Amino acid sequence: MSTNTKRTIYVGGLAEEVDEKVLHAAFIPFGEIVDVQIPLDYESEKHRGFAFIEFESAEDAAAAIDNMVHI
Repeated sequence: MSTNTKRTIYVGGLAEEVDEKVLHAAFIPFGEIVDVQIPLDYESEKHRGFAFIEFESAEDAAAAIDNMVHI
């Protein structure tokens, strides 16, 4: 039997003003968040328009994907 153990989701197309607090607030309704990573552009020091959100469980990550919100 195969199970989906993916707990990290990719979120793309982020506006420049979106930060970790905004992402945390948007995705916490789907479950406990372990980590939010927003990769930065080293030259501009601004984020690159995407993030990775790691949830406590794969079920929470799946719920976030199924109910994705526009940020």
